[in-house]
Amino acid sequence: MGGRGLNIERLRVFKKVAELKSFTRAAEELFMTQPAISKNIKLVEKFYGVNLFIRMGNQIELTDAGKKLLQFANDILELADEAKETLTDNKSQAEEKIVLGAGSTVGVYLLPQLLEQFVRRYPNIDFTIEISNAKQVLDKVTEGSIEVGVVGAIVRRPNLEYVPLMSEKLQLIVSNQHPWARQGKVAAKKLCQQPFFLREKGSGLRYLVEERLHKAGIQLEHVTELPNNEAILRLVEAGLGVSIMSENVIAQDLELNRVQTVQIEGMQLDHNFYMIYRKENVSGSLKKFIRFINEDIYTLNGSGNINGLV
Repeated sequence: MGGRGLNIERLRVFKKVAELKSFTRAAEELFMTQPAISKNIKLVEKFYGVNLFIRMGNQIELTDAGKKLLQFANDILELADEAKETLTDNKSQAEEKIVLGAGSTVGVYLLPQLLEQFVRRYPNIDFTIEISNAKQVLDKVTEGSIEVGVVGAIVRRPNLEYVPLMSEKLQLIVSNQHPWARQGKVAAKKLCQQPFFLREKGSGLRYLVEERLHKAGIQLEHVTELPNNEAILRLVEAGLGVSIMSENVIAQDLELNRVQTVQIEGMQLDHNFYMIYRKENVSGSLKKFIRFINEDIYTLNGSGNINGLV
């Protein structure tokens, strides 16, 4: 067999000419010139070393070899189309991915419970969680470097959509030896007298705590910033100060009796988390996640567990 190599597209041209019994009509349907159609057919004939058509004036008919090749061409092209469709589906499924930005409290303690149920329903969608503070999450979603984020307060920015996601409680924590540990509650005004440990500026928790204290007329005088929750917990446990933290972060320390919670009189510390995304930047995977959140409304109960459907 001589000639140049045979490819799938040449078989498609042959199949179309064989079905229509016309070079002209095949050229029209394939958006090719008639000379291009003729060249393709000659290359196929050269490759197999046979004549495929009997030419009688303006009429053409398949030779016996042409009829046999048409049967093979139908099977080959059907398999080729099936392979392309299957591989395309697999590729699109493999590439389904959501990059989600969240603070450390949400990303470590809250989201895994929610995402476990989502991934169970959509196993072909991969999640990557980027841990950042709230300001960085807002900036990244706004600029489009990540698709979706979770924040603990509504900060209005153009083109951002907010979807209620879950709620949690914050707790004032002190060491076991602190005088407030025996009292169980304290007046909000006394907080300003204590050494206070808080997350860095830009943290959603820091923003929320300062907002609630400001509403209560409290201005903290002795604040030490720390970059992670674990460091704050260990310093409070050592009796070096107090803090306000998520109930989910402190759950294990409370169970092990490392710290104590104290009620702040007259101060509401419950708050909501919101999923944020840009209206014009919604992939197919993100649409599934948004639909999952909207259809299956999750709340966080006092023990820090996802309750499930409302």
